[in-house]
Amino acid sequence: MRFGIKQRLQEMAWVTGGLATSRILTLLASVVGARILEVEEFGRFTLFVTVALLMADMGRPIDNAYVRETSGKHNVDAESYYHYSVRLKLALVAVALLAWIPVWAYSGSVYASIPGIIGAAMVVGSFWMITYSLLSDFQRRQQFMRVGLLNPLTGLTLLLAVAVVAAGGEPGLGAVVICTLVLSLAVAVFNLALIFKRRAARLYGDERKRFLKLVWVFFSSGAVLQLAGRLDTLLVAAMTNMRELAYYGAAARTAGPVGMLGAGAGMLLLPVARQAYESSRGLHDYVRRSLLYNMAQLAVLALLFAFSDQIVLWLFGEGYGASAVILKWLLLSRMLSALVVPYRVLLQASQRPGRLFSLSLIRMFSGAAGILALVPVMGASGAAVGLSVGEFVTLCSAAAFVHRGWRHDREF
Repeated sequence: MRFGIKQRLQEMAWVTGGLATSRILTLLASVVGARILEVEEFGRFTLFVTVALLMADMGRPIDNAYVRETSGKHNVDAESYYHYSVRLKLALVAVALLAWIPVWAYSGSVYASIPGIIGAAMVVGSFWMITYSLLSDFQRRQQFMRVGLLNPLTGLTLLLAVAVVAAGGEPGLGAVVICTLVLSLAVAVFNLALIFKRRAARLYGDERKRFLKLVWVFFSSGAVLQLAGRLDTLLVAAMTNMRELAYYGAAARTAGPVGMLGAGAGMLLLPVARQAYESSRGLHDYVRRSLLYNMAQLAVLALLFAFSDQIVLWLFGEGYGASAVILKWLLLSRMLSALVVPYRVLLQASQRPGRLFSLSLIRMFSGAAGILALVPVMGASGAAVGLSVGEFVTLCSAAAFVHRGWRHDREF
C-alpha cells in the first residue's frame, strides 16, 4: 500500500488535535483555577486533577488489549470483547467508590482533607474511563476523526466545573470538586447508555481466558506506566509544599497539550504495528509513519520551548514566574518521550508484550530516582530535571528491548 503523507498528516491532525484539545480544555480549567484560587489552594487543585487523570488512564490498558485483540476482526465478532472490556472498567469504578466511601464518612466532606480530595479524584477519574471505551472502539475501526472529536469531553467536564464556580460568585475548591463529581457522573451514565445499547453475546471459555490474560499483561505494565507518568507531581506534593506544587502544576498543565501528541501517535500506530512483523513492506510503512509523527511532534515542542517564558506568564500571571524554568525541562522530557512512543507500540504488538512491564518499571524507577535526588536541592524544578533523566533512560532501554527481540518476534 502506497504511503500517503497527506493522508497520514490528516489522521494525525484529527487524533492529536482532539487529544490535545482535551488537554487544552484542562489547561484552561487550570488557568481559571489559578485566577480564582489562592496559590496554595491551586496546589490542592493540581493534586485533585492529577489523581483524577491518573485514575482515568488506568482504564487505557484494557482499551489497548481490546484494540489489539480485535484488530482486523468483523464488527460483530468484536462486540463481545467490547462489552466485556467495559464491564471490567465498571469493576474499577466499584473499587474506587468502595475506597472513597470510608474516607467521605470519616472526614464528613468530599474536599475537607487531602485524603478526601484524593478519594473524590479517584471517583471522578473512574467515571472518565467510560468515555475512553467509546474512543477505543473508534480507534479499532480506525475512525480517527471521531476519536479526535469526542475526546475533549474529558477535559470539558473539568472546564465546566470551574466555569460554574467562577460564575457562582463564591469560588472555592470544594465547589470545584462537587461540580466535577456531578458532571463526570452525568457524562459516564450517558456514555454507558450508548455502549450497552449495542447488544452483544457474552465471552465464554477460551476466548474469555485469552482476553483476560492479555488484559492482565497490558494492565500490569500500563498501570505502572501511568503511575510513572504522574509520579513527578505526586512526589512534588509529598516532598514540598502546596505552593511549590502550584508552580509545578502550572508548568505541567501548560505542557499537557503537547504530551498528547505522543498519545495520538501511539493510537495511530497501534492498529498497524503488527504489520511491521509480518512483511518488509509493513515494516517500512511503520518506520515512515513513525518518522513523520516524530518530526511533527518535535517541531511543535521546539516552537513552544522557544516561547515558554512568555506562555506561562501570559496564562497564569506574574505570580507564577517560577513555573517558566520548570516548563522548559518538562518540554525536554516530552521530546524524549515522543521518541519512545514508536518503540513502545512495537512492544505492545510483539509476541511478548510483557516487556512493556519491564520498560514501565525502568521509566518509573529511573524518573523517581532522579526526582528524589534533585527535589531536595532544586525544589519543584528538580522534579522536571529528574523526569527528563528518566525519559532518556527509558528511550535507551526501549530501543534495546526492540532490537534485541526483533528477529524472534517476527516469527510469530
